[in-house]
Amino acid sequence: MKTKANQLSEYEILIKLSKKNEVRVDNHKNYKRTPPFYYDSLRHAMSAYFNTFHSHNAMYDFYAQGYILSKSKGYIGHNLDEDNTVLGIIGFERFFELFLKDILTKTNINLVLQAKEDNRNLSIDSLITQVETKSFIPKKNNDKTLSIPFQQTIKRFYKLIELVKNGNTDSKILRKFSNILKKYSFLESSSYEATFKLVNWYRDRILHNGSELPSLWLLDYIVTQRCVPIITDIIAAEKKILGESMFYFTTVTGINVLEELNKIKFEFDSLNNQDKIGDVYAILLKIGHLKELGRANLNMNYFVRNYNHAGYEYNYRDPIGRGKRFAEAEKGSSTNQGHPHFKRIAVCPCCGENSMVVYCETVQDPFSNPSKKENITWVKCYTCDYHLRFNVGEPIVFGLHSELIFETK
Repeated sequence: MKTKANQLSEYEILIKLSKKNEVRVDNHKNYKRTPPFYYDSLRHAMSAYFNTFHSHNAMYDFYAQGYILSKSKGYIGHNLDEDNTVLGIIGFERFFELFLKDILTKTNINLVLQAKEDNRNLSIDSLITQVETKSFIPKKNNDKTLSIPFQQTIKRFYKLIELVKNGNTDSKILRKFSNILKKYSFLESSSYEATFKLVNWYRDRILHNGSELPSLWLLDYIVTQRCVPIITDIIAAEKKILGESMFYFTTVTGINVLEELNKIKFEFDSLNNQDKIGDVYAILLKIGHLKELGRANLNMNYFVRNYNHAGYEYNYRDPIGRGKRFAEAEKGSSTNQGHPHFKRIAVCPCCGENSMVVYCETVQDPFSNPSKKENITWVKCYTCDYHLRFNVGEPIVFGLHSELIFETK
């Protein structure tokens, strides 16, 4: 019979249960991931970010006018996507953290572990000395070593870079780190360091406070101007490792969404500059187009692209044909009335299939002139789920398609 002294607490029981039922997702014996497991977080982060257009497409033209006009019209609070912003920032933070930790681990596993003594007072020089003299003692909890949080990961990583740049390569650890860093020399950028710190700062605010989130304007700036340049550099550096595994960021029609986002350059102050309203409008519209391409493209998974096989419908083997049949159903026939606002079937800019339906509805303008009628046009692809309204303009204007899609004839 157990005494109170040797009985496990409820927490300890849960930990024991968890340890017995965990599944490793990183590389281990007889198992190798391509891409590395933390790239899942990149896909999740970008997916959440792409969704921020889909959730705002009805009023996206107002958003694209920029911060200054929306502020004057009281739209600031409307330009927020709480769910996808939270998921996106957490995803970016996990990807960046595990990527940097992967480099540190390749140098020496102890570089990513908490020290038994106070980590905050442990200098990088002392850490290196302890590791190389085998006197480093990692901190443990329930017999499991604890890794450092992202904030300390950034600090250690850039302290090592500082030592290497100062020519300090006396230690084995610094020599090995210097050699590994050659492949990732772009990480020496102070701008990239600041971005890592910003993402970590926002992630901590979200998880530990959570009452304030970046507006959609700020999120667009953080992702396109701060995160995407780092991501494209990482993917380029790891091309041999990644192979074709980053296919989900390139549409079937050949548009590399990440590279296109990386071409867009703007300063956040431009959003509040009366003289740059036109430029801002064009930039935010293109970002919106790319986000929708990215969102829909994630529906074109490996099985659909390569085998015309629905990934989560095990026995369904013609999802592309189904999309075309759905489009034809919207058109109607002698036995099927079809959709009342159907106009035509067109080629989708995302999946390239002839399964995108163009709709048009004539409505009255209830705001400025009730007697005035206006055509509302939109498209939807029944293969990849690409969806766009006329208020964001034609994809061809931004070099993202070869023909007009909102033409109704």
